[in-house]
Amino acid sequence: MTSSPTSLRHQTVMTSGFLSSPNYPRVDAMTADCWWTLTVQPTQTIRLTVYDFQLSVKTGDVCRDYLRITALTLTPAVSEVTEFEGCGSLGLQVIDVEASRVYLHFHTEQSSPAHRGFLIHYTGSATAAVHRLRNRIL
Repeated sequence: MTSSPTSLRHQTVMTSGFLSSPNYPRVDAMTADCWWTLTVQPTQTIRLTVYDFQLSVKTGDVCRDYLRITALTLTPAVSEVTEFEGCGSLGLQVIDVEASRVYLHFHTEQSSPAHRGFLIHYTGSATAAVHRLRNRIL
């Protein structure tokens, strides 16, 4: 089965939730470029738990399908750091991001072999600094 090109931009401000590639877990060939922005409170960091990850494998050292996770830090200066970029298949992965905002970019090409995609759970948690402050107060 094939589908038309998909382009998606979505911003979420929540403490937790699930995120998946389009049509997950169906195995469809498609062309898609999807971007998500996950934002938690400024005093929180983000934990991403990758439950399922099956994209095309590298061919000639190039990922035609990929997921890129980039953290945006605002202090001391604005910067972006790639926390993860990958293709192929992975088992359960936990990615702790020391930032309150992350960008996810999923890209797939119809010419790539079809795979399930990915399923990720995200949650915000208090930063170490907030834990230390709470401990001092108690």
